[in-house]
Amino acid sequence: MPNAEITTEDGLHIKIEGTTEEVAALIDCVKSRIHQSPPTYNEEKPKKIKTAKKTLSDIVLDLKYEGFFDTPKTASKVKDALEQKGHFFRFETVSTTLIRLLKQNNLGRVKETGKWAYVKR
Repeated sequence: MPNAEITTEDGLHIKIEGTTEEVAALIDCVKSRIHQSPPTYNEEKPKKIKTAKKTLSDIVLDLKYEGFFDTPKTASKVKDALEQKGHFFRFETVSTTLIRLLKQNNLGRVKETGKWAYVKR
């Protein structure tokens, strides 16, 4: 059975054994690959895909769509609910956002025991 041994320039040692046609075909294949230039890779850094972060307004509106505001909730209860979901904001920031959503007609507001409470609109 015919066989061949090939050693490439970079030190790769190949032993081939098979029929005459198989050995010839493999030698031709190896020769053609040796003479090809190595593949070039783009050296640029891959561009980062920007993902839009949810704003506090988006998170509060998510609470609205989940039914959180079906009953009136004070700003402190909203802040507590946000913290339970892992979103930590200052009370003043939560309060300002609730007022902004109120002005945009996304939430309603009622007076409850001397404090404002926010409801679904």
